[in-house]
Amino acid sequence: MNQRHAAVLVLAVAACGGGGPKVTLSYHPPSGAVYHYALEQRTQVSIESGPLAAMGKQRMFMRIPFTQTVKGPASGGGTEVDVAFETMTMEMPGVAPDAIARELAKMNGLRSTIVYDERGRSSATPSRRCPVCLPI
Repeated sequence: MNQRHAAVLVLAVAACGGGGPKVTLSYHPPSGAVYHYALEQRTQVSIESGPLAAMGKQRMFMRIPFTQTVKGPASGGGTEVDVAFETMTMEMPGVAPDAIARELAKMNGLRSTIVYDERGRSSATPSRRCPVCLPI
């Protein structure tokens, strides 16, 4: 790193450092706003003893794309958001990809409603009967 880069780095750290007042960010997205996200999870599992220990490390990959649509202010405060889960995929050793795809296809289009508080944290999930839904 040359001296110019070092100087820029020092100035950037000083400008962003904790020297100024703290600012609280608030979550107030506009009604009707649509946000697209994807969650990717890579998991490694190993069993240390027993008959399955011979399998060694198993790696699993899961991708869950989803869309959040802002409904607007929730009746009890916060922001109500509709979440729609899209085409999920999973890779798991020893399980046929088409078998996984067939099961995950049953969840395509699954919807849930979440209420976020002012700081963007999930504060409530309206109760609905859904066999595969868990509270967030």
